[in-house]
Amino acid sequence: MRGLRLLIGVIVLIQSIVTKDIVMGGMSAFLIATAVFHFGCCGSGGCGVNSDKSKNKNTLEDIEFEEVVSKK
Repeated sequence: MRGLRLLIGVIVLIQSIVTKDIVMGGMSAFLIATAVFHFGCCGSGGCGVNSDKSKNKNTLEDIEFEEVVSKK
């Protein structure tokens, strides 16, 4: 993933230099920085999901359903 971000960042940087676009250059700098310094959501444990099922106490047995009947 880091290599892909670095590759896209370098391609966007080259394109921003050719077109002389400062905004695209800033975007490429961000992409290159996330790849080099390994930060962002895809970093080490940045998007961890808690998969502990013992805390999830809502099961189908605990849910109460109410039948709705229309009056026609």
